[in-house]
Amino acid sequence: MICLNDSRGKKVSVLSEERILLDKLAQGDGDAFWQLWELYRDYLYHRCRVWMGGSHDDAQEVMSLTSLKAWEKLPKYAGNITNLKGWFNRFVHNLCMDIHRQREETVISSFRHPESTLLQQELNIYLRYCIDALPDKLQDVLILNYYQNMSHADISKKLSISQANVAKRLQKARQILKLNLSQYFVG
Repeated sequence: MICLNDSRGKKVSVLSEERILLDKLAQGDGDAFWQLWELYRDYLYHRCRVWMGGSHDDAQEVMSLTSLKAWEKLPKYAGNITNLKGWFNRFVHNLCMDIHRQREETVISSFRHPESTLLQQELNIYLRYCIDALPDKLQDVLILNYYQNMSHADISKKLSISQANVAKRLQKARQILKLNLSQYFVG
């Protein structure tokens, strides 16, 4: 059994330390998560690499995703967990399987409907062309709103224009795009 030193220098078993950290986490101490994560990070990375077919990059991606998602979810369950290693292990395994499923669905859908994939790519190119053809003042507002998810208030501040002007420019940009896209689909 691995032993750690607590803050007073007293030897404490990992399981006791784990329980203390889980309790702290359940009470809202976010730093406790990272201490718990470090206890099992290497083990989880090796398991993850196996589940991701030996790919270091994929394993790193899953580990990053896992740490963020677990950091969000673990505090809710921390008080009830009796086997943290098993909890982390299942969490990583599920994420690996989710990623495999998503990749498989993407590949299958592109094989099933290559025409629709090509049509979607063509439409995206045409839409980008239409956006690029907009006057700069309309294009800027549209890009900030749709691609950077900025609110009207934030766009107003950034461009030093009123929120009413932001709304008018967005409406005008949408009208132009709608007209161009309807001509595209008719033609």
